[in-house]
Amino acid sequence: MPESPGTHVRGRFWGSATAPNPPQPYQALPQSGPYQNAPFQGSPYQGVDDAERRRATRAIGVGAAFFVIGLLITVLTYSHASGSGGVYVVAWGPMLFGGIRMIIGLFLLAKSKR
Repeated sequence: MPESPGTHVRGRFWGSATAPNPPQPYQALPQSGPYQNAPFQGSPYQGVDDAERRRATRAIGVGAAFFVIGLLITVLTYSHASGSGGVYVVAWGPMLFGGIRMIIGLFLLAKSKR
């Protein structure tokens, strides 16, 4: 039996100039909500670098603050003890913590810039 015009033969459509379901032109999805007229802001992960950078600078700042506090305690108690004799405190704990925290912050900052 011969194929009649307009039937499918081996995955092709014969007998018509158009396909049964022609592709539709691109239509943007309708936007609703508070950001319907907002411009495209880039990648959804765009703010990650900014958050990592803030975390790194905060770690550097906290580390520097601890280091300076430990250094001040050491310098002040030493100056008091050297003038009148006595005992002074070497506050190595805050200085060590601050130094480690600053190094961590520097690594985080370098990582966020990659």
